[in-house]
Amino acid sequence: MAVEWFYTTNKQQMGPVTWEELRELADKGHVKPHDMVWTEGMKDWVKAIQQSGLFADEDVKPTGIKKKSIPKPPPGRRTRREVEEDEDEDEEDEKEAKKKARKKREEKAKMAVGLKVGLIIGGVVFVLMLLVCAGGVLVWVALSGPNKGGNPPIAGGGNPPPKGINPPPAGNLVRDNYTIVNLNGGQENVRTFNFTQGRRVTITVTNNLQFPHTDVDLHVYRNNVLIAQDILVPPQQPHCRVEFVAPATGAYRVVVENLGPGRANSCIVSVQEQ
Repeated sequence: MAVEWFYTTNKQQMGPVTWEELRELADKGHVKPHDMVWTEGMKDWVKAIQQSGLFADEDVKPTGIKKKSIPKPPPGRRTRREVEEDEDEDEEDEKEAKKKARKKREEKAKMAVGLKVGLIIGGVVFVLMLLVCAGGVLVWVALSGPNKGGNPPIAGGGNPPPKGINPPPAGNLVRDNYTIVNLNGGQENVRTFNFTQGRRVTITVTNNLQFPHTDVDLHVYRNNVLIAQDILVPPQQPHCRVEFVAPATGAYRVVVENLGPGRANSCIVSVQEQ
């Protein structure tokens, strides 16, 4: 006969269920880490997260439980003091989880502000360089014009026009679409693309998530330097999008990262260079 398990949810005792059914409930989130579980042979209820194999990825059977003729605990067996202590622990865990989530949002906001400031400064420097180059070209034209030194212009057109800043070469624009399937929490997908300096790059990620709060982020690096990122928190922003002007010609890494919880069933990535 299969071992019967009991568990609590919303402070109510549920069961009996088999070990496989209990693990399935835990995988689907119906049994949470701080809910209580018990089976015949255990001295008292324990938190679900403390039960070996319940939240593990591998199929692990519970060990170390010796059968004894201990009766199943009836509903309400736990004392009021124990219930209050568990409620206090749950409140502390909830406060700690909210504190970590708030800290994560603050760090992401700081990174976003720093990235915007860096892009603004880079844009100003780029414009100044263009102005300096344009000024140098004008000076060179003035000094090497056809009437330099009072000589008449050469018949047939005179001096050749000055060389300006070469525009990005035509053709070879990057346009790619690919799909990432079953990106689990804690995993990332990395692909490399070659972009041309001065061209505008747009990358979008359309996500099909297992849970509404599954957090999928998008990062773009060049030589381990962060160029752009989208780290907005779901469910209000389940998809990702970045847009930037390539600061140099070369290889860029596009990283799609799943921070969890749960799995991203599919991530459709579109890369466009204009």
